[in-house]
Amino acid sequence: MSDFKPIQNNSRLSKVKQKKMNRIYNVLIVVMSLLIIVVGATIFIGNKDQSAAPEKAPSAAKDKNSTTKKESPAKENKDDASVQASGEETDSAAADDSTDDSGETKDTADENQKADLKEVQDKSDSNVDKAYESKDWKTVGTTQTGQHTTSFDKGSADWKEMTKALAYGAGIDESNMTTWWLQNGGSPNTAVGTVSAKNDPQSYRVYLQWEDGSGWKPVKIEKLKSNDKK
Repeated sequence: MSDFKPIQNNSRLSKVKQKKMNRIYNVLIVVMSLLIIVVGATIFIGNKDQSAAPEKAPSAAKDKNSTTKKESPAKENKDDASVQASGEETDSAAADDSTDDSGETKDTADENQKADLKEVQDKSDSNVDKAYESKDWKTVGTTQTGQHTTSFDKGSADWKEMTKALAYGAGIDESNMTTWWLQNGGSPNTAVGTVSAKNDPQSYRVYLQWEDGSGWKPVKIEKLKSNDKK
């Protein structure tokens, strides 16, 4: 019987060690579980705080859009053959029309300077010093809708848009321009005007063309030797 005692003692020791290891494993499992819970809670709370922050950008953009200038529909225009401007200076209402649909002021003089002007021969009038055309000229835009009828009524939408196109073609600031003459250019959708900068003897004759849906644009400009409409 004495030969089996060591085996029993070893068995007891191994069981004790196994219990201690199981306790250690259990403690480690509990600790790891607590760490996972703490980290997960921290991440969740952080995300919740960020999502709760107010976003002001969309409302600011909405407020900005709500203040965008809206243009009223143009009045119906009459088809007059021509009208003399009698040296009428561009008024503040016409100057206001230099603002495009986006509410940004268009500097027609600067746009003209960027245009690639090409000198052309013009022998039809001895009063013409030089004549120019440009493929870079664009329409000045329009507020008019429906079928277009050219109108030379002062104060009409068509008159204001033609004045704007004259300034664009001549390269003169519209608020500093005198319109001496504005008349039909020989067809229903053409016009020609004589303009100059205020207090400047140099005058220009500008030919305009209407493009449906886009408005008036200059097609030729003549630098005159003298103002024949003054």
